[in-house]
Amino acid sequence: MLSRRIGFSVGKEAAISGTLFTPEHMGKPCPAVLFIHGWSSNESGYRPRAESLVKLGYFCLTFDLIGHGHSSGSMESVTLKENIEASVAAYDFLASQEGVDNNAISVVGTSYGGYLAAILPSKRDMNSIVLRVPAIYEDEHKGKAKEHRQSMHLANEHARPRDNLALNSISGFGKRILLIEAEHDQVIPHYIIELITKAAKPNSLEHVVVKGSDHQFSRPEWQEEFIELLIRWFGSGK
Repeated sequence: MLSRRIGFSVGKEAAISGTLFTPEHMGKPCPAVLFIHGWSSNESGYRPRAESLVKLGYFCLTFDLIGHGHSSGSMESVTLKENIEASVAAYDFLASQEGVDNNAISVVGTSYGGYLAAILPSKRDMNSIVLRVPAIYEDEHKGKAKEHRQSMHLANEHARPRDNLALNSISGFGKRILLIEAEHDQVIPHYIIELITKAAKPNSLEHVVVKGSDHQFSRPEWQEEFIELLIRWFGSGK
């Protein structure tokens, strides 16, 4: 396994920092996975997960969203719209790497990153998506900073795909979706999981509940179960 620090820009303002993981042996174009972390987190938590998948022959890219980690910007002012653009730019960077099979790129996102991951298939061609404890926000707030608490709300329980960017993206995605729920999620209510389940095309979605877990998967055994789920999912889906 080879890994190297990388950087790319989003528009004229943002400088994004990340890590690219490359399989050691490549006889043909390889599948790839883009990882998108949650709010107030950074790419470091996804590196062990990327290391597990690169052993299966995947390119992997982890990166810091705008206002997070080593990327430019601030959490106080970054908007959902800007981080949607950052996620698209990360996809494009990964797709541009020599040896990547552009027909076999998947995305994994957690919480706020799950919202971004859910939108990505409406912007780029995806092979599969993995959503761990994903958020679904009201569209009217995607141009406002998340730290402005009164301007950021989860979608309501009656949200429909035609009225919500993320749900509409999921409803139009006909390939494989893995939805991972925490049994005792104290951040994302269960109805958000139900909205995603209803929006997905029949037979395209697998729903897994990690027993006992909280939103952060704060115990090592929950983190290990998540990695095992990823290995199973991507090991069978190459």
